[in-house]
Amino acid sequence: MTAENDLMLRAKTAVKAIDRNKRVYAAEHKKYDHSAARMIWRHKLHIHELITKGMLRLNDNTDTGPTINKWRSNSQKHYLVTRHILLQCLEVRGRVTVAGVTKSLRKEVEISTVKKCMRDGVELKLLHRNSDGYLPTDLLINEIQDRVTQKILNKDVIAFCRFVTMFTDARKFAFEALENDRGYDGAIQKTLLEELMDGMFFDVADRDI
Repeated sequence: MTAENDLMLRAKTAVKAIDRNKRVYAAEHKKYDHSAARMIWRHKLHIHELITKGMLRLNDNTDTGPTINKWRSNSQKHYLVTRHILLQCLEVRGRVTVAGVTKSLRKEVEISTVKKCMRDGVELKLLHRNSDGYLPTDLLINEIQDRVTQKILNKDVIAFCRFVTMFTDARKFAFEALENDRGYDGAIQKTLLEELMDGMFFDVADRDI
């Protein structure tokens, strides 16, 4: 294979990867920016490590909040349902119902499991039941506060959050800079990657390797 053919093959591979990446942005209804996307591609393994460590620490079961740990420990389904119960308590800021939690779960769990988790929460004094639904107790709020404090002090969670903030800021700056160019093409020099995406060197439709 000649150097020219090798370069063209690598160029088409890059364009194909960007096409795939753009679909991810589109699924989240976000604009795509080459500069920020290039940064996370260049450092992808480090970023994957940051995110994985951060998520593991966020999902860790620690000794902090022992009553909540007991509530969640029955099964993986209970672990999921208890989180949605708490989310409903925080979003509604009022009485939570079985129907509301079931809707939040998007039918991932049977209603009988939701009811069982609610009953367990009452027995553990994490939830208070009345005729209209369930309310969080001081015990639940206090244990959640302790767990949140512990997690946001963790160095892996901090590193993950710093990256997300930096990436968001980089995208914001890139779009603000584009708007500030005011359409003056003389002030803009496209990168080789952007020219590849525009089809300057080969038919953009011809992206199959």
